[in-house]
Amino acid sequence: MQNSNITMPQLNDINTTFRRYVGIFLNYWWVFLILPAILGIGTYFYSSSQDTMYEATSTLLVEQRRTGGVAGVSDFTLSEDLARMYMKQILSTPFISRVVEEPDVKYNVDELKLMLTADAHINPPTLDVIIRNSDKTEAADVANKIAATFINYTVELRLAEIAKIQTAALSQGLPNVQELVASNFTTLDSLSLLEPAAPPKSPAFPRTKRNTAIGVMLGFLLATFLSVLLSSITSTIKDVENIYNQFGVPTLGNIFRWGSQNDQNEVLTHTDPSSPYSEAFRHIRANFQFATANKQPPLFLITSPGPGEGKSTIISNLGASLAQNGKKVIILDADLRKPTIHRRFNLKKREPGLSTFLSDKDLTPSEIIMNPGIPNLDIIPSGPVPPNPSELLGTERMKNLCNDLHSKLNYDYVLLDSPPILVVADGSVLASIATAGILIVDGFSTKIGSLQSAVNTLNGTAIETLGIIVNKLKNSRFSYGYRYPYYYNYYYYQSYYQYNEAGEKTEKQEKRSTKSTIKKLFRWSK
Repeated sequence: MQNSNITMPQLNDINTTFRRYVGIFLNYWWVFLILPAILGIGTYFYSSSQDTMYEATSTLLVEQRRTGGVAGVSDFTLSEDLARMYMKQILSTPFISRVVEEPDVKYNVDELKLMLTADAHINPPTLDVIIRNSDKTEAADVANKIAATFINYTVELRLAEIAKIQTAALSQGLPNVQELVASNFTTLDSLSLLEPAAPPKSPAFPRTKRNTAIGVMLGFLLATFLSVLLSSITSTIKDVENIYNQFGVPTLGNIFRWGSQNDQNEVLTHTDPSSPYSEAFRHIRANFQFATANKQPPLFLITSPGPGEGKSTIISNLGASLAQNGKKVIILDADLRKPTIHRRFNLKKREPGLSTFLSDKDLTPSEIIMNPGIPNLDIIPSGPVPPNPSELLGTERMKNLCNDLHSKLNYDYVLLDSPPILVVADGSVLASIATAGILIVDGFSTKIGSLQSAVNTLNGTAIETLGIIVNKLKNSRFSYGYRYPYYYNYYYYQSYYQYNEAGEKTEKQEKRSTKSTIKKLFRWSK
């Protein structure tokens, strides 16, 4: 017996696929609301504007016997064939012209052709005469009139055929003409009225309810297609859980979209260690320390595919979080083109800095190292913007500085804040110095193609890409890729830290509780 058990990887794939499509539905819920509504309402009003038509059916029973005895199997077969022949005959112009000749028929041939349809059934052999008319009584009357006329019409045709046979036999001098005629009479087709048409109780057209339901269903199908198409076109990092499968690089952690620009510019792991963001960075710190274990020298490049994705924010908070854990950390602002690290830590100046040290061989590392007031954390600011950043970063003096910070000054972690790796060559130059790299991506705007190019670029520099940190995730219950182990802890920690040791609500939370709750609810609804 074949084992039909599903393995855990298969279950994970099923779960990921299920969540992806559920996420598409939830992210584009407005498409699933609007399109079915538009098509449903449209088909409703279109159907309602059509003329009401009633459908009346008169049913004829078709029988043919080759002998006068009990009907056999061959007789039923002949009757079925005859019913199909009658279906074509009743719709023919000669017969309809015959109906029009009747004194109480007020329609011409073309009008009757538009009203009349026929349907043959084989078990039992029957023929339905169907009339559509805006007047239900008129529809039934016309159906019955046509059925009665057709019965007479077929008898007349058969009698005319027998008369021709009789005339031909007499002209040929054949004997027993009366017996030949009698045998033909016994094989006359038996066509009788099985069920006369009655005025229908409800109109057959338009079928407003059915058409509206079909319109809504088509709307859902179109919404599904459009949602999948939109999801593919936007091609941003929406499914965090699938990053490893897609790029071969693990996710070290995720940060929800920042509440304000001030929050993003601050080192919240230092200024507000009880905030949900600080807890998120502690999660990232744990993954980072696990991923960098036994990586020597501990020189790590922090970069991003493009500008504005939050790498300086991430490296500042990660550095502060590592320092809080008792590690000696130094951050080098190696983004010599657009330096921001000094502003994150409220340093009054960025000179002398890295560019100064690389240009002046008389300077020592201790002369450019600054402390931002955080224990175990030091900063080397960028210094003045040089005319040749790539050349300075690629010098032997830069390599020696990075190695000395660990080997001589005993820093546990040396973090390099690099320019975007796809924008300028500086990132690739720094990658040749670092032991491993980490990519920061914007969960709202980074394109999949950009992330793939950044991963390929880092891999091309022969350093290991430790992982990806996804920044600015949409913290909405409608997103499908943004759930991770500490998702709910954001709210547990926030509630927990609203109270001091005495069990009283803190002044900060007392002032912000109502206002911040309203703001968060508004952000979650986006």
